[in-house]
Amino acid sequence: MRPILATSEYGPKLRIVGDTIRVLATSEDTGGAFEAFETTGPLHSGPPPHAHPWSESYFIAEGEVDVIVGEETMRAKPGAFINIPAGTIHGYRIATPFARFTVITTRHGASEFFYDLDRETAGSVADMAKIVAVATRHGLTVPPPR
Repeated sequence: MRPILATSEYGPKLRIVGDTIRVLATSEDTGGAFEAFETTGPLHSGPPPHAHPWSESYFIAEGEVDVIVGEETMRAKPGAFINIPAGTIHGYRIATPFARFTVITTRHGASEFFYDLDRETAGSVADMAKIVAVATRHGLTVPPPR
């Protein structure tokens, strides 16, 4: 574990399915307790519904985001908090021209997945088969579209 005093420029920025994810803390930084990210993106960006082996929480700072957790959907506005247990199908779509939110995940795994996805797709959503293959390698499940 190490202290982190992060400025707004701190952390690598990764390109993930149309969004930018800034890595604030990995599990190595926090002694395995959690990972932290800042997500930003344009209108209509966001991942398809999926589940993964880590829990995840969002805190919306700017813009509006349509968040799906299981069978529930919420228009999350600044100040909203969403907690998603590990293994729960969820996803989001940015509903305003721009949105920014903090993502906290439990245990390790999310940062490794994000680094691999950035490296293999450069943020493009053109090859969904490649995105699903990377996701599957990291323990994610992506159900077929409804």
